[in-house]
Amino acid sequence: MTPTSAIEFLIWLLIAASLIAVLATRLRMPYTVALVLGGLVLGSLHLPIVEKIYRSNRPDWLSPDVLLILFLPPLLFEGSLKI
Repeated sequence: MTPTSAIEFLIWLLIAASLIAVLATRLRMPYTVALVLGGLVLGSLHLPIVEKIYRSNRPDWLSPDVLLILFLPPLLFEGSLKI
């Protein structure tokens, strides 16, 4: 994966997170719950665009371990602050 495609991949992730944040505020739903539901929806839908991005442009460093270390603690922290 080239650095440009990795940056493009991260930009698409940020756009998806922003859209989920707007949707969460309109539905009066906690942001963390909306992110989990959005991830489940994107993971369960087999759209050709998502499949193409996932297969060809997925960064090598984006493994399940990295996701747990980088993304789970901030989500848990933000969720605990809301409670």
